[in-house]
Amino acid sequence: MTKKQRAKLVIFVLVSVAIIVTAVWQHLHPAEEPTGVQIEGDALVRLHEDVESYTVPDGVSVIGSFSLSEHFSLQEITIPEGVKEIGGSALWNCTNLKQVELPATMQTLGISVFADCIALQTADLQMSNIRNLTDGTFGGCTSLTEVYLPSALQSISDRAFRECKSLKSLTLPDGIKTIGEEAFAECSVLFDIKLPAELQTIGAQAFAGCSSLEEVAIPAGVTELPRWVFADCTALRRAVIPATVRTIDDLAFQNCEKIAIVCEPGSAAEQFAIEHEILFEY
Repeated sequence: MTKKQRAKLVIFVLVSVAIIVTAVWQHLHPAEEPTGVQIEGDALVRLHEDVESYTVPDGVSVIGSFSLSEHFSLQEITIPEGVKEIGGSALWNCTNLKQVELPATMQTLGISVFADCIALQTADLQMSNIRNLTDGTFGGCTSLTEVYLPSALQSISDRAFRECKSLKSLTLPDGIKTIGEEAFAECSVLFDIKLPAELQTIGAQAFAGCSSLEEVAIPAGVTELPRWVFADCTALRRAVIPATVRTIDDLAFQNCEKIAIVCEPGSAAEQFAIEHEILFEY
C-alpha cells in the first residue's frame, strides 16, 4: 500500500469514527425542546415557554401566525405600542386567555386570531386602527361578553363572531360597510345590535340562530337580504326594512314566526310580507 493510499485510509477511518461518535452522542443526549421566545428580525415567531402572563417584547412589530397558539396556561397578554400586525391564528385556542387589549399602532389582524379562546371575556380594540375584522376573528369565543370596536373599522368578515354565545349586545361603528356571511351566526343571547348607517352589504346567515334578537332596523344603504340572513331568530318581533331593499330571499326570515315587518307601500318588503303571509305595517 502506498503512502497516499494509507493517508486516504486514515482519513476515511477518522471521518467514520467521527460520524459514529456524533450519532452516539445525539442518541444519548437528545436535543431539548427550545425554551424562551423565538424572534426573527421584528417578528415574534414562537413563544416556547409555558406561562400564565406574557408581555410582547419591545421592538416587535409583528406577532407571527400561530406564534402563541394553544398556550393553554396563558391568561393574560400585554401587547405594547409598536406592534402593528398579528398573524393568522396567533392566539388560537388559548383556552384560558381572559382579556385582550390592542394598541393604537395595531393595523392588521390575520384570520382566526382569537378563535376558540373559550375563556376570553373582554376584547378592547377601540384604540387600534384596524379596518377589517377578518374571517373567524373571535369565532368560538363562547365567554365573550364585552367588545369595543375601533372607529376606523369598515368591515366585519365571515364568521368573525360566530358562536359567541355570551355576547348580549354590541355597538357597531358607523363606518362599517360590510358584514360577512355567518358573522354573528349562533350568537344565541345577542338581543341588541344597531346596524351602522353606512352599511351596504349583509352576508348570508349573518345573524342566523340569534335566537334572542328581538328587533332589527335595516339601514337605507342595504339593497339585498340574502338567504337565511335572519333564519332561526325565533324571538324576532319587528324588522324595519326600507324601500331601498329591492331583493329579499325567500329564506331570509326562515323560522321567524313572531315577526312583523315595517315597510313602505309598494316596496319589496311589502310584497315579501304579502307573499309569505307575514304581518306588516307602514
